[in-house]
Amino acid sequence: MRSLTLVLVLSVCAVFAASTDLGELSHSGATYVTPGPNGFLDVLYQTDEYSAGLLQNGVATSPSYGWVSTDDFVLADDSTIEDITYWIINYTAPSGYYHRFWNDTGGSGPGSELPNAPATFVLTSTGEYSWGYLLYRADIDLDPDYDMDAGHYWGASYFSSGFWYMLCRTNAYDEQVYFDQSGGGSGPWYTSSYMWGSAYDFFQFINGNSGPVETDPPYVTGMDPDDGEVGVPLDADIVFHCVDDEHPVDLDTIDFTAADSTMGTGRTLGVGSPNTTLAGDLDVDDTDPMDVVCTFDTDDDFYEGVTVTCTVAAGLADSKGNEMADDFVWTFDAYSNVETTTWGAIKAEF
Repeated sequence: MRSLTLVLVLSVCAVFAASTDLGELSHSGATYVTPGPNGFLDVLYQTDEYSAGLLQNGVATSPSYGWVSTDDFVLADDSTIEDITYWIINYTAPSGYYHRFWNDTGGSGPGSELPNAPATFVLTSTGEYSWGYLLYRADIDLDPDYDMDAGHYWGASYFSSGFWYMLCRTNAYDEQVYFDQSGGGSGPWYTSSYMWGSAYDFFQFINGNSGPVETDPPYVTGMDPDDGEVGVPLDADIVFHCVDDEHPVDLDTIDFTAADSTMGTGRTLGVGSPNTTLAGDLDVDDTDPMDVVCTFDTDDDFYEGVTVTCTVAAGLADSKGNEMADDFVWTFDAYSNVETTTWGAIKAEF
């Protein structure tokens, strides 16, 4: 198969870190990007960043005549793979998409097959043409519950019908892309070097969450006024933080109320009653989605001496669906800044 060089400029997350390799399959001269942060996900595996001349002609993934193409990757930690990005030629519109994974056989290619991973994909045109075909970026979202132990794996796209060609990375060191000619992905496996005299890597980025699956819910902290605070100005706003240590907070699950829980000094009979919900606007600042700052501005000032009970309802969740089990509640007392005095003290002034 003839290899052609493609110049393709795309914006990707740059990760500057020491290189790692793939153990038995990687020559010392081959470079790979060490896993690192990418937004709210970890980069679990990534070939080199894009630059001119790195892309080569593709290899078929699940074509109609029965071949399956796979490429390998290493997970350093127990991981949840959330998305994979490929660059492809969309040759025949695929359907019934899922992702297949295999264990490694000691550096000699795909081995035992793992359970299929349900997945969806979105194709975005790069606007570039090569080899007579339009080139696409394929963004693949895997089932969020698909977890994998640390280890060496092989992966491939798979379809009920149709197929696409993977774009490859120029690779003079490894024999990493394998082909199955028997159909069904069970072998016998052949390397790209064996078939075509060249060895390639899929150009792929694998993102997700490294380490054990995290189940801790978000929590409320940084309240201002704080719990038990007294002498709070009558025109004060209520500020609190919804924080998660691992994932973004789900903004749709923030449910806040402030209530007048006492008949304070200066209240007129009939104006209000204990546990009256206070009207106001909640401003949500998600500049840092893992530390969301909420500010509640009441429509009216607090009454003198009122006790305000604040509640963030149970169900506050992060993007993984981990929910706070119980309501988070705190109270404070509001007073004006006018110093209190007595009639006797006033008469003493004269």
